[in-house]
Parts: sequence; C-alpha cells; structure tokens
Amino acid sequence: MLLCLLPSQSLGQLPEVPTSSAVAKLVEEGNWAEALDAARARLDTGIAKPKDLATAINCLKRLDRHQAFDRLIEGVSRDYADDSAMLTQVARSYLEIHKRGYMLAGQFRRGQQRGGGSVYNCASADRARAMRAAYAAIESADNKNDRAEAYYVLSESILTGRHHTHSWRLQKLTDLSGIPEPAEGWSESVPTSPPPVTDEGGPVLHEIPQGWESALSDGERWRWALSERAKLDSKAEKKSELAYAEFLHDQFGVQTTDLSPHDPILGEDPRATLRSFADGESIARLATGVQRFTLPEGHRYIEIYKKYERWSDLALIRLERQQRSLAVKAYSKALASETNKKGRENLQKKIDQILKPWVQFETTRTQPADGGARLRIEHRNAE
Repeated sequence: MLLCLLPSQSLGQLPEVPTSSAVAKLVEEGNWAEALDAARARLDTGIAKPKDLATAINCLKRLDRHQAFDRLIEGVSRDYADDSAMLTQVARSYLEIHKRGYMLAGQFRRGQQRGGGSVYNCASADRARAMRAAYAAIESADNKNDRAEAYYVLSESILTGRHHTHSWRLQKLTDLSGIPEPAEGWSESVPTSPPPVTDEGGPVLHEIPQGWESALSDGERWRWALSERAKLDSKAEKKSELAYAEFLHDQFGVQTTDLSPHDPILGEDPRATLRSFADGESIARLATGVQRFTLPEGHRYIEIYKKYERWSDLALIRLERQQRSLAVKAYSKALASETNKKGRENLQKKIDQILKPWVQFETTRTQPADGGARLRIEHRNAE
C-alpha cells in the first residue's frame, strides 16, 4: 500500500490566521510589509479587533502606502458594520490619516504620487466620514464602554478643524447625507477669526439640544455628544465637562485680549478691574473687538474647574485675572494633594513667586536723549 502525503490545504484546511502576538512581533522587528499582510489576514476573518486595524494603518504609513488606506477602511467599515468598537476605530483612523493627495484622471489618490499632479486635500471629507462612523458606532454599541468611546470620538470628529480661531465654523451644520469633494490645495483654506457674536453682540454659546436630529449646528452636536457621554458614568462626566471648560477658557479667557495689565480699556485702575471680576465674568477678544461680559450658568469654566478640583489650571486663570491671593489658595490646594516630590517643589516655587519679594524692569519704548530716561519697574511685596 502506498501512502501519499498531501499539503494540508488540499485536505480542505484553511491557512492559519496569524495571532495578535505574531503581528506584534513583526511590528517590533520593523517588518512592516509582513506585519501589514498579517494584520489584513486577521481583518479578513471578520472577527478581528480594533488593534488589528490600527496596526494595518500604521504599517501603511510606515510603508508610505497612503493610497491603499481608502480601500482598506471601506472594506472594514462594510465587514464590521455592526461592530461598535471597530467602527469607532474606523472614525479615529479617518481623523489620523494623511489628508493630502493628487487628482489623477479625475480621481483623488491619497498620499505622494510619482509624476506629481494637481494637489488636493480631503480634510473635510475625512471629518464627515469620521462623524458618520462614530455615530454608527454609537447606534451599534451594546455596552457602556463602547458607547462612551464612540461618543468621545464623535465629539473629537465634530471639533476637528474648529478649534481656536476656527471656532466660528461650529455655527454651521455639516451635511452628512453626502461627503464633501476633495478641495484644491495642500490644506483647507479657512479664514481665522476671534469667537463669533450674536445679533445682540454677545458671545455665541452652544446649548445642548434634545437630540442629534434636533441640533441646529455642529456646536450643538458637539455639546450633545459630550453630554451623552457624561451620562454614562462619573469619569465620563468629568472628562466631558472639563473638555467644555477648556474650550470656553480658550475662547473667552482674559488671555485672548492680548492686553497689557495697564491698558486703558480696563479703566483707570486696570489691575483692580481684573481683580474685581466675579467667577462668571470675563473680558475677551470677540469678532467685534474686546468686550467684558458675564457668562451664563452652564458656561462658566471657572466653576467647572472648581467642581473637579483642577487647582493648578485654576491658579493660572487667577493669575491672568490679577487675582493673586486666589491663585495662592489654588496652588496651596494643589500642593496639599500632590504626592510627587518634584511636583511639590514646583508648586512651592510658584507660591513663592507670588508671596516673596521681587522686582523687575518692564519693557519700555525708546525715549529722547535730552529729556532724561523714565523706566517702569514692577515689584511685589517690596519694602
């Protein structure tokens, strides 16, 4: 009797799928092409994890194969349409991938191309796709952790390209029924502006809508995503509220004015004016100029920082407002809760900087030679 040994595949057995540890080893060794093939093999099984997609995309970046991203991500979106964690990773990938490419024969190709061509970018398209994927992840989530992560990535997607001097764009409502076409140029050409104002002249503040569908702007969508995440647990609530506080301080903090503490716009005694500000008050540079105003309840970033005991951040805000005694109190509270030796030393130095005597010359303009020089000094606690 003759026995014939056949390859295992001829017996109907499928090739062995690489393990996650095998993929990690290939990445660690810098074998990017092999790691990419292994990660793709895992994705093809239909039961891969978000880490496998992240690995595949990292390999594409290392190999400078950005043009392969869209086909890969679209396939994963289709094959894992009911997997919340994977859809969240899809959204995150759209935010992180290279945005530039070339228009060749009427088709946009991401990444560098031999021979060049017309340069385009797909920043708006990737943001819209990220928003779509994150919202789909929320709808398919079957546990609190996946839902919280999806809300977080949705909020980040909405805010992309709408920070700082681009916050005026949050007044618009992105149409997600379609995807924006790639735009000509290396990046989005978007005008910058201080925070927008209402018809009455006050700062534009985004309220929380009843739901996603009732939101009138991307700003309201963003607040909705933050608030829904906050409902899930106390940690999510803290992160969401602090994210909004950071946005409010960035937009409406005293530091936005670029004013000198001696600026006449602050009155005859500018420092006293700043020191007199209540926690809900601020002065900021808006689209129509520098204004002093009171933020309504729910939009007072100082109250949020106090609620979550962000003492070091609060101390810096107090210093911006010339409220040094309150800054010392905030730093002292931070010092009391700090366990790291170096951290404690740094906080003590900041307290000493406020309380101990010091003097410094301030910058001054060039003065006529025949009139005698006049110099301004700033001192604290001097005798």
